[in-house]
Amino acid sequence: LTRADVQQWLVKAHDLAKDVELEVPYSSGNYFSKVKEQLLELEGNLSEVISFYRSELNRLPRHQHTMIQDALARSLSQRAQERRRDKGLPEQLWRSDFREATNYLSQALSKDPYDARRIELWFRCARFSSQVNRRDLLQRLEDLWGKAKTLETAFYLSCLYFLEGIEHQTLPDLER
Repeated sequence: LTRADVQQWLVKAHDLAKDVELEVPYSSGNYFSKVKEQLLELEGNLSEVISFYRSELNRLPRHQHTMIQDALARSLSQRAQERRRDKGLPEQLWRSDFREATNYLSQALSKDPYDARRIELWFRCARFSSQVNRRDLLQRLEDLWGKAKTLETAFYLSCLYFLEGIEHQTLPDLER
């Protein structure tokens, strides 16, 4: 899992699965569901994968951390989403995963602030983190909009600008 080529293949596989998921409804009986489950089994269960990546961060020199931090953030985000769906688990569990993922992605974005894939994942995690304020969200979404104009980005930006316009009672913010 620490080899760059394996990481790139896993990222591509997850991206492809995400794209297909938007088109194909998820059910345990369809082919897509089985492929997605096999991909997760290939990596191991999420807690094991997260433990592995954490140990690799401690072992590797700092200049090799970015790739592992990306993979760890992706795994933490996925586990947080699963924990969030499980209503029996305390909110603190999934929020801590989102917060940790946000921290790793923020570190990586400080080196490459316009990486659209990282910004998108950062936003998905940061919106559940109490450590991130609206200004941070706006800045990252503006970066994402500059790099990859998507409908989702436009929607979130317009909502945040609207809130900011209401809060400051300024018409220019509302017209953005």
